[in-house]
Amino acid sequence: MIALVILLTSSLAIYGKYQTRWLHYLFKPLATLSIMFLAFKLYSQIPSNYGLFILIGLALSLAGDVFLMLPKERFIWGLMSFLLAHVAYIIAFSQGGLGLNIGVLLALIALGIIVLSQLYPWVESKLKIPVIIYVTIILLMAYAATGRYLSLKSAASSLAMLGAYAFVLSDSLLAFNRFRKKFGLADVLVLASYYLAQWLIALSIH
Repeated sequence: MIALVILLTSSLAIYGKYQTRWLHYLFKPLATLSIMFLAFKLYSQIPSNYGLFILIGLALSLAGDVFLMLPKERFIWGLMSFLLAHVAYIIAFSQGGLGLNIGVLLALIALGIIVLSQLYPWVESKLKIPVIIYVTIILLMAYAATGRYLSLKSAASSLAMLGAYAFVLSDSLLAFNRFRKKFGLADVLVLASYYLAQWLIALSIH
């Protein structure tokens, strides 16, 4: 039932972005709230620091959703909300320790360089440093999720890792569309990968 609600609200949020603006404003936060409800239900069954920080990350993401729907000058607030959400996810994924994996680290550093090289010249001056910090933090989040999976090799940790990389994809597409060049399917791809990311991360609470 919860899965159906998440699918419905997220679909209406995406549809509203293209067709009816009020649907987007209504269902974008409702979709995230639905995922939060799922996360809280899983957390209430087996409370843990992991689940708590995932819930904090989802709450901060909800704030980011709202800020990004507001006029353009609220973009930096949305960026900060999601940055803090990623910090919460890093703390969650690092529960039990975070090992060093050179291969994964180098791959993510290379990815970060590629992303920034494609965006940095087009980012407005006041956002250049925040964007660099944000890219660093989200890649650290992906690194932490990967490290957790390599350590635990469990179904839950694999969901978290897949969710982390879906988040990287979503934010990369969002940044490219905002700063570099707008493309037709941007909103569908950004929102679909975003909700998939949050859904998978919520499901990783066990």
